Amino acid sequence: MRARFLRSEAARFRVMAEETDREQTRIRLLAMADDFDARARAADDATAAMPPEPPADPEGPEPSSAEATEPTEEDGKPKSGRPRGTTSREGGASKRLTLGRRT
Repeated sequence: MRARFLRSEAARFRVMAEETDREQTRIRLLAMADDFDARARAADDATAAMPPEPPADPEGPEPSSAEATEPTEEDGKPKSGRPRGTTSREGGASKRLTLGRRT
C-alpha cells in the first residue's frame, strides 16, 4: 500500500506540473514527483527484502500482564480510580475572589 500511495502522489504532482503556467512551480512539482517515485522504489525494495510473515495464531495473542490484572466493572469497561458520579470539579465550593479595595 505504501509504494502504491507514493506512486499515486507522484502522478498527482506530475498532473499539477502539467497544469501550471509558472516554470519554477513546474520544476519544483516535477522534482517532488521524482522524490515520490524514488521513495516508492525504496519501499518496493524494502518489502521485497523482508521475509514473509509467519501465519497468524488462530487463538489470538496472549494478553499482557497489565491487561490481565486491570480491574474491570461488570460491563467490561476499565474501572477508573475515581468513584462513580464524581468529577474533578465536585467537592468543596470554590470561593470567588474579588479584586480591589476591601469595604
